[in-house]
Amino acid sequence: MTINYMMLIFALSVSSAQINKFTEELDLYFKAVVAPSEPGISVLIMKSGKEIYGAGYGIADLESREKITNQTVFNTGSISKTFVAYGILLLADDGKINLDD
Repeated sequence: MTINYMMLIFALSVSSAQINKFTEELDLYFKAVVAPSEPGISVLIMKSGKEIYGAGYGIADLESREKITNQTVFNTGSISKTFVAYGILLLADDGKINLDD
């Protein structure tokens, strides 16, 4: 999982000249790790408010075999709490909030 986060951080820092090559490599990576017949993921990378990469890999529903696209809506359930907690810790690390308040 750490490698995936590292790839995301790298993706946000690439220049526009490198974007096409990077997105091709990213597409190859996800095609290699996500089987088309298994539950998958939707990937979106934005830079300066513009989408530089968006794709879906795998299937969204095991019964209907519906494929994931970059428009697929997912029910996040309780996982959103993890992202909120991470965001709060980032703000605390930047000194913008105090966890003891």
